[in-house]
This record gives sequence, structure tokens and C-alpha cells, in this order.
Amino acid sequence: MCLTNGSNAQIKKFIEIKFIKPLYIHLMKATKIQPVDRKNKMTEFGQVVSFYENIDRLSLTKCGIISKSGQFILPKIFRNIDIWNINPELAFVHGTNYAIYNLKDKKWIDSYDNIQFNLSRNLAYFTVSKNNEDYVLNKDCKIVFHKPGYEIYEIVNNELIILKNKMTSLFGVYDLKKNKFVIEDKFFFDKPYKFNAFIVKENRLYYLYTFNGEKVNNIKYIKI
Repeated sequence: MCLTNGSNAQIKKFIEIKFIKPLYIHLMKATKIQPVDRKNKMTEFGQVVSFYENIDRLSLTKCGIISKSGQFILPKIFRNIDIWNINPELAFVHGTNYAIYNLKDKKWIDSYDNIQFNLSRNLAYFTVSKNNEDYVLNKDCKIVFHKPGYEIYEIVNNELIILKNKMTSLFGVYDLKKNKFVIEDKFFFDKPYKFNAFIVKENRLYYLYTFNGEKVNNIKYIKI
């Protein structure tokens, strides 16, 4: 729309069309099921719905959550949403940052710089990052592990986690239940374990360790 002069009437009309009307349309679209929307499996507390929107030739995903009655719990304005299979009360939401939303209580729990979890494995824990620090949280969102100076590389199972020393970039294996290292941080490569065991370098040779931190006798590797 072009203005031919500076009258107040034309300025007001321009503002109403430019700002108010598109915002109204956007909110209606974000809280209404469209035929093109994709729906995930319905859980006890909600279902993720998403659609693809093309903006400046880029395809962007917009996600929201609806209840069993079809009412929107969260509007379709987020980049990604996953409902955690271990605790379907929790939704991991990615917008401008990462956050956890409690679908049962209908409230936000906390926001983070990053959230890492695994939907395909039966793990009772997940990892969050905040202010350059990593934490392991349980299904109740309680902190069960935090070790300053270490990055949480991966949760192996419901007992062991792989830590990376931020200063040395070496990996180690930590037992959550025993609250101690079962293998000190001595890995140096990207994938520290294979086939339910760990490959560790000691004195320029490579050895195989079990998940309990025990060295497998008579097995060593000169080269991987």
C-alpha cells in the first residue's frame, strides 16, 4: 500500500492492514486444525500436530499440541515438540530455546540451552544444558547428576554415562548408582564404545573394557 499524502486517516488505515490483520490470521491458523496437518500418536495427555510452512523459499516446521478433545494445549508456533515416551506428562519443546512443558498440570517447568533425549531407548534419564553446564534429569525433572568441568556425551544405560573432560577432551565412564568413575577419562576419539564394551587407549595400545570398567584379558588392539 502506498501513501499519496500524510493524512492521519491513511496512516491509521495502513497500520491496521499492515500489523493487526496478519497477526489475527496467524493466531487463528496456529490454533486450528488444518487438513494438511500431520498428527503424531495420541498419548494420555496430548498429541503433537505439525505442518510445513514455506517462508522465503525455506520450508519451516510449526508444531503444537492438542488434547484428546481436540483443544490446543500449545499453539502451532514451535520448531519441534516431542512427548517423552518414558513420562508422557512431559513435552520437550524447541522454540527460540528449549523448554519442558508439563501436559498434565498445563504449565512450563523450565527453559534450557539444549535438551538431549532418546525416544527409541528405554532410558529413565535425559540431559539438559544451561549456562554451559550439563545436567542429568530423571522422569520427574529432578537433577540426579552434575559434574563441573565435564560435558555429558551420552547416556549409555540407566546406570552409566559417558563424560567428556572439557579441558583435555578425553572421555570417561561414570556410574550413576555408585557415584564414581568406572573408567577414568582416557578416551580420545569420537565413538568411545562398541558392541557393549569400551575401547580404551593405554600406553599407545588399545584395550577392551566391559561396562563395569573391567579390562578384558588377552585382548588388545594395535590399530582401530
